[in-house]
Amino acid sequence: MLAYLGVLVVAMFLENSLIFFPSVYPDGDWQPTNLPIEDVWFQAKDGTKLHGWYVPCKDAKAAVLFCHGNGGNITHRVEVMHALHQQVGVSAFFFDYRGYGSKRRITQ
Repeated sequence: MLAYLGVLVVAMFLENSLIFFPSVYPDGDWQPTNLPIEDVWFQAKDGTKLHGWYVPCKDAKAAVLFCHGNGGNITHRVEVMHALHQQVGVSAFFFDYRGYGSKRRITQ
């Protein structure tokens, strides 16, 4: 019983590192080719600036909001971007959660 409680306490302290696997800038290819990527910065309700890529498609059939999950960052989804843009023919917005991806700031 004591061993189980010990494992439980350790798991509680390590919870975020066991669930979230962010890759932060500069990890990844931030200059992918053959995609019309537009950098987008937006602000969360608490004031945190977040970053994403908008991939417009001429004569798009639809628009997709892509939430990439618990690992990596948007640069690890370039193959999905290519498929949505070139094969499916939709515009798409990919964004990183806080703690993931680009921390670069734009000048305003």
